[in-house]
Amino acid sequence: MDEELDPWSEVADAWSRYWAGFPEPVWSQIAATAGVGPGTRVLDIGCGSGQALRWFAERGASVAGVDPAIGMLQLAAAQVPGMLGPLGERSTDHLRPGDWEDLPWPAAHFDLTIGINSLQFAEDQLDALREAVRVTAPGGHIAVANWAEESQNDLAVLESAVQRAMDDEPTPDDPLRHAGGLDQLFAGAGIAVVDSGIVDLPWFLDNEDALTAAILFGEDDETVAILRPVVLEAAEPFRVGDGYRLVNRFRYAVGRTPTD
Repeated sequence: MDEELDPWSEVADAWSRYWAGFPEPVWSQIAATAGVGPGTRVLDIGCGSGQALRWFAERGASVAGVDPAIGMLQLAAAQVPGMLGPLGERSTDHLRPGDWEDLPWPAAHFDLTIGINSLQFAEDQLDALREAVRVTAPGGHIAVANWAEESQNDLAVLESAVQRAMDDEPTPDDPLRHAGGLDQLFAGAGIAVVDSGIVDLPWFLDNEDALTAAILFGEDDETVAILRPVVLEAAEPFRVGDGYRLVNRFRYAVGRTPTD
């Protein structure tokens, strides 16, 4: 895998700083539903920089992660010291390059398989879920969470302002972002949904610089200079003192894999 051709590796540091811990309320919901505790074998598909791995490990789980971006995996390796092996080797027990459609573990290897804001990147979401079923033990759990529809997210106000400034067409919501979308997909993969819903994800930025860096990460300096005032103007309703508070929401579904 050539890191120079991988855009997610190039922005891994910025993404990790501003976004990696954002879904923690979803992790908590999933862990409660799945009964995560000491010895629970957890796989995070699209693990990014590994903050969820650390969170589950702190609750006693045995964690593993997979991500197509080597730059993300390099950051993830530092999250759970002593548990993650060398990068780039498919023989590694805990951290491996890969994606939803081809998970480099044997069948029935995990008790809980999660994908947080990652399933939408799979070329075939149904096939991706079936692959997750393969690596999850019979009667185990699979959990997926992603952004709710735009109307549920304060962030959409800022994103729409940036799109208008750049003369970009609005991006339509993925069906998984709407109520019932994940439940329907789970049913198609033979996964019995045991819990689903929507979770508030409050997001705090300390100041203007943090806000613009979080929204515009990956953009070149010239583009950032153009868009910074656009972002700050759109964010004014969410200002709290010197910083900002935006409330966004994820939809989630937790299902149980077939036992026969």
